[in-house]
Amino acid sequence: MGSIYGYEVRAPMSLRRLNASTGERGLISVELVTDSALDWSGELTAWLEWPGVDGPSFALARTRAALLAWCSATGAYEIDSRAGRIRVASPRLDDSWEHRLGTMAIPLLLSERGDLALHASAVVTSPGAVLFSGPSGRGKSALALLASRHGHPVLTEDGAVVDCAPEAAVVWPGARGVRVGDELAAAAGLGPSRRANDAPRPLRTLDADVQASEPAPVSAICLLMRRGARLEVGRLSPSEAVPALVPSLIHAGGPLALRHAFERLVRLVERVPVYRVTMPDRASGACDATRALLAEVAP
Repeated sequence: MGSIYGYEVRAPMSLRRLNASTGERGLISVELVTDSALDWSGELTAWLEWPGVDGPSFALARTRAALLAWCSATGAYEIDSRAGRIRVASPRLDDSWEHRLGTMAIPLLLSERGDLALHASAVVTSPGAVLFSGPSGRGKSALALLASRHGHPVLTEDGAVVDCAPEAAVVWPGARGVRVGDELAAAAGLGPSRRANDAPRPLRTLDADVQASEPAPVSAICLLMRRGARLEVGRLSPSEAVPALVPSLIHAGGPLALRHAFERLVRLVERVPVYRVTMPDRASGACDATRALLAEVAP
């Protein structure tokens, strides 16, 4: 069918955000089940309620054999990292569901296997991959799209998986396309979404020349702060960068999973520079600010 994060994915449904390349790291299978999420039980390791009245809730729990993930908007996922299998019980298989599969469920599986998983987008520059990390709404997808307009192919959007091998830390291509609103798309020179839905950030597919299909070594990480009046960039020391990036980690919850993810993060920030970045709050100035940012962090 296609690959994501270097793994071939086999599933009974169509997944339009997979990469065309064959997965060289292994195989992940996705299965549909009819079980209710209420029939699955385990030891609760994490609970998160997204801000806002209509924001989704998330829960993680662990059984002896698998990790259970639940999203109030897209259903339940049983994640077996040893078998490379994700069993899904979902009320509908729409764009939101595929987004959670590619940016939550599969990164959780790979985090259990030893990769570093982050809430981040990434683009390819001449020195290597630049990651944009931060909470939802900080502009990770927006920066990836704008960078692609300056000739930097998009590696992944909203979920980044890093193989922290001894010789190099490598980012693998994630879900194809980016999800941005019409205002930002217009600033990037794209027209309104052609997809007939009311999503505030509809999925926009990208041309092959601006969608990376090969992994790239990590060259820099940009931690996105709240937007301000102008572009501001400041380099963080490793001791500053680690606690600032911990909230962006994707892991199974609980002390053991957090410890392993924390150790991988420490190794990464010891290798590559981390920058605190404030982007301008005007969409009209975002293109120029993106070009200036990449010129500074990936010269």
